[in-house]
Amino acid sequence: MKKSQTYFFTIHVFLPLVIGLCFYIFIRPTNIILFHIPLLQEVVASIKPNTINTLLLPNFLLYTLPDALWLYAFMCVMIWLWQKQNTYTAILWILAAPLLAISLEVLQYTGHLSGTFDVLDIVSYLLTCLLVIAIHNVKLF
Repeated sequence: MKKSQTYFFTIHVFLPLVIGLCFYIFIRPTNIILFHIPLLQEVVASIKPNTINTLLLPNFLLYTLPDALWLYAFMCVMIWLWQKQNTYTAILWILAAPLLAISLEVLQYTGHLSGTFDVLDIVSYLLTCLLVIAIHNVKLF
């Protein structure tokens, strides 16, 4: 892998994923569905400190930011995979994650999917999408 590719993956993929994962493991409450998987329960229980007071953190940091970071990383991977091809297929793949994330929020709102609808999640997905498009100079049309 070239130095520029290593830098790209470190800054735009690896770092956001690790920060998001740290929020899930060390800061978020363990009542999310991910932690109902037995193996993950054991792993998280063995490393999660009981000293972080989540009441001091705003909900945006607890619930919205980790998802926005994961969305950012996914979109960056899609941009790298499609190498600035301006085709409808490339655009669809680059926008797949934000479209899916927004769709899941809408399904939560309508009661077709369990979870907590939050308009701030939709706003963060849209802002993340715009940020990725601006940073990486993605041409949508």
